[in-house]
Amino acid sequence: VILAHGVLGYGTDMHAVERELLAMPQSERCLVHPATSYEGRTRDGIDVCGTLLTEEVLALLEKHSGLQTISFLGHSMGGLISRFCIGQLEERGTFESRVRPWIYMSFATPHYGTRRLAQKGGN
Repeated sequence: VILAHGVLGYGTDMHAVERELLAMPQSERCLVHPATSYEGRTRDGIDVCGTLLTEEVLALLEKHSGLQTISFLGHSMGGLISRFCIGQLEERGTFESRVRPWIYMSFATPHYGTRRLAQKGGN
């Protein structure tokens, strides 16, 4: 399970989620990985962060060659970054040749965008 943090976040932001996942029955069969590749870079955009996450995931798959499925859990902007990463993994053929996608879940993710705050003196 790839845990993707939100804007201005760090991999440690997902520590509580990681702890709960590892406390579940059969958790010994699960690898939980808080993403760290785009820490401090969320202002660079979803495409930059998504590409960094893609490279992190590919390195993880190389290190743990026995993984059969992969899931993503994204918080806030991490949900959008995960979606971008999933698209890149699909384009690279990773899901056909390497690992099967299992679950994508996001929470507090602005899938429809966000409202722009009015600038002082304007709309």
